[in-house]
Amino acid sequence: MTALPLVRRTKMNFRNNIPALLFVAALISCAPAPTQTQTQTPTPQPPGEAIADSSANSNYAAYIGIGFAYSENGNYDKAIDNYTKAIQLNPNYAEAYGVRGDAYYKKKDYDKAIADYTQATRINPAFAKAYNNRGYAYDDKGEYDQAIADYTQAIRINPNYAGAYLNRGNAYYNKADYDQAIADYTQAIQLNPNLPGVYTSRGNAHYFKKDYDQAIADYETALRIDPDNAEAKEMFALLRAALRL
Repeated sequence: MTALPLVRRTKMNFRNNIPALLFVAALISCAPAPTQTQTQTPTPQPPGEAIADSSANSNYAAYIGIGFAYSENGNYDKAIDNYTKAIQLNPNYAEAYGVRGDAYYKKKDYDKAIADYTQATRINPAFAKAYNNRGYAYDDKGEYDQAIADYTQAIRINPNYAGAYLNRGNAYYNKADYDQAIADYTQAIQLNPNLPGVYTSRGNAHYFKKDYDQAIADYETALRIDPDNAEAKEMFALLRAALRL
């Protein structure tokens, strides 16, 4: 039998960009000006930085929206500048740290991204996407155990978080723990059968376990979902040729 090809360990992680424009709209629509009959206990803020009225809320939302637009255009420095201005207006809004963390991540400044995701989770300990994205940053730093811990926390918060299972599977895969990787990929598939890349990733894990029939089956499924999946196409053809199927 022809020698089997060596598979490249490609990561196909599922990131969640914090949906900036959605919460911008929510901020604007849910920020009524206070009336004399309203009594509220204000959240402590640094002097001069509290969001006291709808105008300040609109300014905050504008900075987030502008930052998001810059980020979408690849101008991450400008995005970070605007997110920072929004944070200065309201240091207690977790999503602002989340989107700034995303911008730092895209600049490959993983330590600053991790710092912002960490602050987001301090403000909102139930912020599953921030844990997922921090895990992704740790993953890219090669700190797989820390990444696994963050993906696991995201899953504890949201047991139906298919992307976190995929990402944790990738981290186990990178540690050559193929059984755990396959278990997570399988759970991700059960939650979202159309999740991008998951069948290819599970096929690669089966390949390294020398479970070639299962690998071929996963590559076939990946190609049914996405006929242009280059990695699945290459591995399917090479493996079939090597096994003379």
